[in-house]
Amino acid sequence: MVFLIISIVIYTNSYSDIKLNIMYNSTFPDALINKRLDLDIEVSDSLKALENPYDTSMRYKLGVDYSWDTAYYNGKYYCYFGVVPALLFFVPYKLITNSYLQCNIVVMISYCIYMLFLDCTFIKIIRHIMADVQFGVEFITMIILNSAINIFYFTAEPSFYLLLYSVGLMFVAIGFYCFTVWYTGSQKYKLLLFLGALCLSLAVGCRPPLLMYTLIIIPFGLKVINAKKKKSLLDMVVLLIPYLTIGSAIAAYNYMRFESILEFGTKYQLTAQDQLHSLSTIYEVPILLWIGFFQPLNFSAVFPYVYPTDSANNYAGNFFVGPGLTPLLSQAPILIVLFMPTVWKIWKSNRDSFCNIVLSYSVLTGMTMLVLLYLNSGVEWRYTSEIAPTLCIAAIILISNIIIKEEGKKAAFLMTVLFIISIYCFAVAFFRAIDGPFGYTRTYHPDFYYTLESACSFWK
Repeated sequence: MVFLIISIVIYTNSYSDIKLNIMYNSTFPDALINKRLDLDIEVSDSLKALENPYDTSMRYKLGVDYSWDTAYYNGKYYCYFGVVPALLFFVPYKLITNSYLQCNIVVMISYCIYMLFLDCTFIKIIRHIMADVQFGVEFITMIILNSAINIFYFTAEPSFYLLLYSVGLMFVAIGFYCFTVWYTGSQKYKLLLFLGALCLSLAVGCRPPLLMYTLIIIPFGLKVINAKKKKSLLDMVVLLIPYLTIGSAIAAYNYMRFESILEFGTKYQLTAQDQLHSLSTIYEVPILLWIGFFQPLNFSAVFPYVYPTDSANNYAGNFFVGPGLTPLLSQAPILIVLFMPTVWKIWKSNRDSFCNIVLSYSVLTGMTMLVLLYLNSGVEWRYTSEIAPTLCIAAIILISNIIIKEEGKKAAFLMTVLFIISIYCFAVAFFRAIDGPFGYTRTYHPDFYYTLESACSFWK
């Protein structure tokens, strides 16, 4: 409730596109309503004449007129952003009200729903694994988790770029909650299994990288199959129906636009760099991980006290680095335990082999997803939001496992350290959101921004 209240206050004093009609909430729904896959935007002759229309520098140099952030293919513009939110929210809203639904509203509502279901899933998981976990551990670690998922940032700058992340992650959290209740419950309701698969498959229609979350349920599926043998066949059918249905629809949608079932349009996007001809290499991984994961933040006595570090580098290649970046480890220092062999050794000594496999597999999946996102898209603050819950929950489980095994002063000391980390995470999440990558709060609501500054800088 505290996080929700603060988020609502930030949102009411945030960047608002309430009167802004952009491609995703207007042109794209109109195209779908008119049974078109391409956008009703005229393509300039200067863009058609380019040998390589995806070369950003050439478009800029020649002053080419083009539609920013669209996919250009075979002389037509397309929307490369996921179609699911448009079909579920924007098209029905336009048909019912004859007006355009604004993206900022959807971002705010869906991300708050995401946080609620993520918290419920987290409680289910940690109590299932560690029935004797203290309430204090749950309470403090939930502060860390909610801070790491960037809810304050999403409500402070709820632009349409964050729309696909908020809706996609909402479906992921609802899906995993259904799976968790199904797996831990005494009765295995098929409806929960179906809803979980439906939500996770819909998430892919928002953001294709969210398909990686499906990989996390594989060990649990194998365990169920091994335990129930032939009886698990019906469970697998129920699980696969949504994936096959939604997946086939998305594949057909892609093929009708780009003649490939796996192409969502990202290769043909007209944005900051040429995605069609750029090649990522393994040599980029260390610097991408440094910039997006390990790099420390800058701290100052000047409000809002926490600032991103300089992301400039002398790497010979080219990759995108977003403004106002907040590296994940600097935002949630608890993740350092994922790289401590001693912590893993304690975990493995206290848990069965299945728990060891699942936790290791989840962390490996999360880190793989992080690397693939950075290699394919570059480094951006919103990208880390997709990875944060998996890695944070794993780190919380590892540290909680140590605390519940300790007694007396050592346990109290660990709880104190955890509490300090939670305060740090909350402060970083709040102040970085108020500052924001683009400084929207200060620009659009200076009274609110400077009121916060006066309240926080009490010594002045």
